[in-house]
Amino acid sequence: MSFSRLYSNVIDALQQTEGLGVLSDAESVQILRDSNQIPTLTETYPSDGRFASVLQRDMILVNNMGFKPEEKNQGFRISNITKSQDTITITAPHVCGDLANIKLVQQVTAPNCTPMQAWDLLTQAFVYQMPMVSFYSDVFKVANINWEMSDDPVTSILLGEDQAGDKPTNTFQALYGVDFYFNNYSIKALNNKAHDTGKMIKWHHNMTGITADWNTDSYYDGIIPYAKYTPNTVPDDSTTEETKYDAVGDVQYVGAGQAETFDTPYKGHHVIGHLRNGTYYHVKATQSKNTVNNDTWYQLDNGQWIDEHFFTFDKSKAYVVNKLKNGAQGTITIPDNSTDSDGLIVSYTGVGSIVYAGRGKVAVWNSPFPGHSLTGKYLANGSRWKIFQKANVSDGHVWYNLGGEQWVDGQYLSLQKTTDFVATPTHGILQIIKKPVSYTTPGMQKQTNWNPKAKSRWRVSQWATGADGSTLYRVSTWIWVKGDDDTVTFSENGTVQPNQDNDNLAVAKKTGKVPIYSAPDGTHATEHWVKVGDKLQIFSQADNNGKTWYEIGQGQWVDASYFNFEADDDVAPGDDNSDSSDESDVEVEEQTIMLPEKYILANTAVHTEHPKLQLVDLSEYFNGLEPTPDKLREIAQAYIREYRIGIVPFTVTVQDAEFDDEYKYLNSIDLYDIVGVQNDELGIAQKAKVTSVTWDDLLERYTSRTIGQLPIDYDHALGNYIEEQNAKTKETASKKATHLFGELHQIVKKQGSDQVAALQNLAKELDIDYHQNSASIKNLKSRADEIDAKVSESQQTIEAMGAVFEAIPSWQNPQEIKAKNSDGSAMVFTSNGLGFIGTDGILRSGMDINGNISGEHIVGGTITGLTLDGVRVTGTSYINSSGDVYNAVMSSQNGISVSSTSGGDTVRLTNEKIQFDYGGVISFGGITIRRTNGYAGDTLYLHDAYGDHALGGKK
Repeated sequence: MSFSRLYSNVIDALQQTEGLGVLSDAESVQILRDSNQIPTLTETYPSDGRFASVLQRDMILVNNMGFKPEEKNQGFRISNITKSQDTITITAPHVCGDLANIKLVQQVTAPNCTPMQAWDLLTQAFVYQMPMVSFYSDVFKVANINWEMSDDPVTSILLGEDQAGDKPTNTFQALYGVDFYFNNYSIKALNNKAHDTGKMIKWHHNMTGITADWNTDSYYDGIIPYAKYTPNTVPDDSTTEETKYDAVGDVQYVGAGQAETFDTPYKGHHVIGHLRNGTYYHVKATQSKNTVNNDTWYQLDNGQWIDEHFFTFDKSKAYVVNKLKNGAQGTITIPDNSTDSDGLIVSYTGVGSIVYAGRGKVAVWNSPFPGHSLTGKYLANGSRWKIFQKANVSDGHVWYNLGGEQWVDGQYLSLQKTTDFVATPTHGILQIIKKPVSYTTPGMQKQTNWNPKAKSRWRVSQWATGADGSTLYRVSTWIWVKGDDDTVTFSENGTVQPNQDNDNLAVAKKTGKVPIYSAPDGTHATEHWVKVGDKLQIFSQADNNGKTWYEIGQGQWVDASYFNFEADDDVAPGDDNSDSSDESDVEVEEQTIMLPEKYILANTAVHTEHPKLQLVDLSEYFNGLEPTPDKLREIAQAYIREYRIGIVPFTVTVQDAEFDDEYKYLNSIDLYDIVGVQNDELGIAQKAKVTSVTWDDLLERYTSRTIGQLPIDYDHALGNYIEEQNAKTKETASKKATHLFGELHQIVKKQGSDQVAALQNLAKELDIDYHQNSASIKNLKSRADEIDAKVSESQQTIEAMGAVFEAIPSWQNPQEIKAKNSDGSAMVFTSNGLGFIGTDGILRSGMDINGNISGEHIVGGTITGLTLDGVRVTGTSYINSSGDVYNAVMSSQNGISVSSTSGGDTVRLTNEKIQFDYGGVISFGGITIRRTNGYAGDTLYLHDAYGDHALGGKK
């Protein structure tokens, strides 16, 4: 039996001091732990108990909340005390609930964050710091985060799972797919792939005190899919023939919410879904003709379209496959100085010892490369093994082959213990000075009495590095000579010194082989290899994370760095085989398509004689083009998976379940565990996840467990279904505006990600220094709104009906045309210019014959000229001056820099430092500081009236 211990503050509780005392007279203590919620303690205490008058809000109770060590001695902060005549009811959330008092005082926005990085940024925005709170995550995926300053507590940012059919939830839990574990102020966000216990809970079968809710109200056995479409909504010629694509891209969207996806890439499209930042998707087609913003759009496997600005191919796991037009052929070659290149396997002769300080033994794998699996064999610490091959893996690890498909990670194999060695074939001749130290093997465990004649020469066939670091040379089958003393020499005439680097390279070029991967990402090696000298055809090329890959067959990819095209029959890769498209406009009308079989049942359907069916409109997933039955069936199957059609929603609550005998194993089921749930009456047996547990600390066992369905990994592949069908009648492909003010006006009218993408295009067109973050988006949008508003205001002023024109002296021979307003202002047009005169008779704006333009306010796009004179110049980007030799740039972010057009900054001045590069010079009156960079070294000089004074190296 375990009781609560009372503390006045959390510091004493965490240090496990004696505290104020133990509430041993408590009547009940129960702790409710719901998945991804702050645990809550509820305690019933007698009103005349020993500590009844001591209990106060904010005090700490320490209790156990489960069997596991990390669930022991947990702090709970008293939040509510309710008193009645006989009892006191205490409610106390877990101390991690203190984060509910924390608010963000600044926006947290950043791309490509791991969970650990996101947590660090989040804590920097806390209204006050909580240094006692620690955080850990075993998840390494990245996501773009965007959390606003708001009155919501930090717990609402951390906790909250994704939901089907809605926009992706912008919480830590949903972004990274984690489950939260709380251990006092230690928080863990671990991969939500829960532990499958392999245990089964059977309804009405092996227990009492169990209640179950099998909710069939929203259950369907299958769906009746249909789709409405408007033929030729967009041009029906080659413009609609999207270029076939094979690629994997990374969603990159920094701003509020997530990246939007659309039903088509054309004007008038609708948002049908959202994609989580930092996630990867396969692309099957691309379109850039007559699209929104004239951007390139990518079609994902699920039919949705995403703008190029929010989808990248230059990060790890992202790649684009380019089919080669004419085919190619290359020869597998080991490049010079590449004996330890990534993915290379070479012959390696030696003996090593297993070194492992942990418990158990060292695992043996079937391959050294990603995608490998355990062989089931383990090697004991200290055991010695022959080595046949060595492999270098991209993560920096070296692996050793012990024969066949047996590989061991090099960090567990020592080559430095007594009797360990590595031998390499070589060609050399040594000369004997005096009797050498000789061994029967390069392991140096047994000396041999070999006494050759002085000055005799011996051919060396191998060299080896002994366990003590010395070099040994093989001069006969069982004779190895120690070469790092004064008994042998390679300096006399007729001797040949072995070149160890050349020997290693020769071995690599003779025996080297590289793995074939199933995709151009280096994450899953197949069981096949290519060898040095193999001539291979190349069908496709892909670039991924700075590395090029060649496809030599369907699903067979090889690192391109191992290909050489110097042979006469080799052909270097060519360009891709993309076709261009034309433009056309056509009329439209609406039609409906259904499947010939009318409906589709889920594989897990309960009712098959009279199935319960749902009518589902899948129109939004055909981009306005004509659906085919095969495509409709494919999308319907995706809908069935996404919305769990054929899966009966259920929850099972097991109460007072202290099992014994054959069911005693159920006592240990904990939160987040996966168990089987069986209902023979409905014919259902499903996996389910424990979503809630109640721990009784007096009984020291769980008294209630709630088991619900497995969480869905919502990627919103189908997006949001439209409740009301928007009839499409006519649509034409259109070009964007060709003049700046028109383009700005179109941008202002756009919404969401379409507007963000259009602003990025505008920045590129005008060569504006634009940064991919929400601040730049906001600033550029503000400028666009401001200019558009001023242009619209001017246009309205010009178009407003005003005064009647008069010709001076007459319309028969006019020398001046004037339009005078009632307030005395006027427009005057003569052969010398055009002017607009204010009510005071002074020019407000005008153009004269001398080329002068005057105006109190000028709204423009690009201004080109020779000089710009003024009192004040403001801007949010940069000022750039370029010449034949130097460029000068001034910006708010990087200060002032002068650089050579041939590359490299010469001098840079920021708010922190003055930086010299490549011979920069700064003068202060008669004193000059200059930096030289040449063969003699990198030196800083101070020059004054007395000459140069060296200040030393880099300063």
